[in-house]
Amino acid sequence: MNSRKTILVTGGAGYIGNPTVHALSDMGYQVIVYDTRPQMPQGLTDKRIIYIQGDIRDQDTLLSSMQSIHPDCVVHLAALISVFDSESNPNLYYDVNVTGTQNILTAMKQAGCTKLIFASSAAVYKDSDHQINEGDTLHSTSVYGKTKMQAEEIIKNDSNTKSVIFRYFNVSGGTNNGVFSEPIEHNPKLIPSVLRVGMNLANHVVIYGNHYATPDGTAVRDYVSLEDVVQANVLAVEYMLCKCDSIVCNIGSGIGTSNLEVVHAVEKQFRKKIPVVFASPRKESIYSVADIHKARQILGWEPTHSDIPSLIKNFGYTATP
Repeated sequence: MNSRKTILVTGGAGYIGNPTVHALSDMGYQVIVYDTRPQMPQGLTDKRIIYIQGDIRDQDTLLSSMQSIHPDCVVHLAALISVFDSESNPNLYYDVNVTGTQNILTAMKQAGCTKLIFASSAAVYKDSDHQINEGDTLHSTSVYGKTKMQAEEIIKNDSNTKSVIFRYFNVSGGTNNGVFSEPIEHNPKLIPSVLRVGMNLANHVVIYGNHYATPDGTAVRDYVSLEDVVQANVLAVEYMLCKCDSIVCNIGSGIGTSNLEVVHAVEKQFRKKIPVVFASPRKESIYSVADIHKARQILGWEPTHSDIPSLIKNFGYTATP
């Protein structure tokens, strides 16, 4: 379903937002980006896309924008997302992630929009020793996870809104066309950190904790490629425009990969040894792997590019001959 529907994407110039916006535009939707950045990243601007610089905490700008656009659906990706930074700046995270979400719902109601796609996180779940499904206990120990839990509750309790809530697991890598990716420089995430060593930009990688009750003692994560996440967002928009049922879905690979397994995968790709330094455990989940049957069943979504070798390849870096 399209018929030149209008989609507003908050955070549309970001890592997930930018390729999502372009994918929707390529499908014929009129896409409006609402983002705090002055403009779309250089070289990636599509003239079909309308850009509005604004903050989701700015109620007046948000409301006036919504009322002038009258979107058919809102994809809400704007957020602060660092687990560790959230502990140091809790008020800022609640302001952006919780109050900002409430502002969006208020503006949607006044603009007559009832359909929302919301980017939540696996950080809302209680630590587990099995694949996590959407009905499992929600209990976050981080400020970031708590803000996402509160935002979810606000959305679920809003009688005006039908929603697709996506709980993203560890989104990483780039898109198949090589246009969109995440940088490896100054990136604290594990795969970029290991890639820096592979590219001789760092001497070693730090892994926090190696005595967990896991096969190799290191934490286990579910990594999902940016390519697959963008496809999930597109399918969610199509679902929302055709259906009236609210759903919550995990978006992951459904496969657990330990920290050391990531290191070994990069070693294989770069044909070199990656030195590892083990440090004290941090405040994070030991085992976090998604049960993704709902996204498969309801949306017809399948993570086809989220195996670790493909994910590493889509960063766009290769071994030096």
